[in-house]
Amino acid sequence: MSVPLQEGFYWGRWHTPAPGTADGGECCSGEGAEWEVHRVVCTRVRPLELMAFVLGVEKLQPLDCFEWGVRVSNPYVREAV
Repeated sequence: MSVPLQEGFYWGRWHTPAPGTADGGECCSGEGAEWEVHRVVCTRVRPLELMAFVLGVEKLQPLDCFEWGVRVSNPYVREAV
């Protein structure tokens, strides 16, 4: 899948830590990274800039540091049964 074009939650594999990542990307396991759900947020409107949260990592990461999968519904909202 291509890079996300809007905010939301997406499956992704974090393969490259951004420069200045505090832990040096210790959580980043390169090409063998596991698929996890990441939250993509807008950090600037003009020009549009989207970044992704990585659980346990302080710095937001650029989208090109990931391999992206499909969008998922909000994992924090429980749907009625």
